[in-house]
Amino acid sequence: MGAWLDASSEPRVLKHLPEVGFFMELLGLAYAPVLEGRADRRAVLAGSSRLELSLTNDALQIQLVTLDHGYSMIRHHALMLFEATLWLDEPDRSVWLELYDDLVTVVDSSPGGRPDLAELAEIEAGAFADFRELAPLSTAARDAAALLADTDCLRRVLEYQRYAAVAIGLLWRGYRAVPAEQRRRWHQEQLSVGYVQPDYLEREWMSTR
Repeated sequence: MGAWLDASSEPRVLKHLPEVGFFMELLGLAYAPVLEGRADRRAVLAGSSRLELSLTNDALQIQLVTLDHGYSMIRHHALMLFEATLWLDEPDRSVWLELYDDLVTVVDSSPGGRPDLAELAEIEAGAFADFRELAPLSTAARDAAALLADTDCLRRVLEYQRYAAVAIGLLWRGYRAVPAEQRRRWHQEQLSVGYVQPDYLEREWMSTR
């Protein structure tokens, strides 16, 4: 996804790809419903803020305890990506948060709405299986272009990326409803006792289905 944590040695090392164009084009496909007529959003997809977000996410991950079982890359990882988004400079910070927020609205207004939790887990597992299978097609330029043009082949990957953004949007909606004087405590609770629960974000995900 552009950046990752190498946990095989101490101190731990954050690594990143020298070129993340393929991943950003993939996100562009996943976020297509909220990109039309939005030059600001296309600009952040073309810029460096998403890679910065990835690296900050990994730096935070080093400091947190990861669940041994039941960890969802959509529900649980949304918190780290949300916190990393808050650390971006403006205007990128607001552009990303508004994009996530609008994706919640788009998904909720679609015929199927949000998938239930069992469907969400299937989408996540399917996407990671596709990540492994399709990875060899993402390196050579011609293969990568053909893959990006085959949205049927990428269906589970695009759904995964879209729902991951929706989960961040749900956190943003909840966070901005918290009074300013309570937000520091919100961060502390979410990062300590909150996200380590297997059912993290399930109530919010199911609340308006």
